[in-house]
Amino acid sequence: MPRFFFDFHQGSKITADASGVEFPDVEQAYLEVFKAGQDMWGELLKLRQDPRRCHFEVRSETGEVLFAFPLREVLESCHDRIADHYVLETLRQLAETHQQAQRLKEEFAAEIELSRVVLKDSHKILRTRTGPD
Repeated sequence: MPRFFFDFHQGSKITADASGVEFPDVEQAYLEVFKAGQDMWGELLKLRQDPRRCHFEVRSETGEVLFAFPLREVLESCHDRIADHYVLETLRQLAETHQQAQRLKEEFAAEIELSRVVLKDSHKILRTRTGPD
């Protein structure tokens, strides 16, 4: 099974991984570094350090850098799902409110028209009872 090394970069400080961890493939290594990033996020914040400025470089046994994992991906992955949910919910509520406002506008216009007709009829009745002006 291949061995992967996770070097942690925090600003100009680098903590090299000397032992590495075995995983079946690079995809599993990515999932593990993502989990590590999730775990480290809160700890870095407690230490008053900005996790968005940190990243892992994942190396193979030969020392080749396979990929870099910026910790901000943890926040972005969470943000995207939350944002998508709230955006979709907000759009749904907006469409519902728009439909309701449109319906109320039409009802209000109909009531105004009915009031005009009643007022016009009332004027006719008043003229016939009191005579022409």
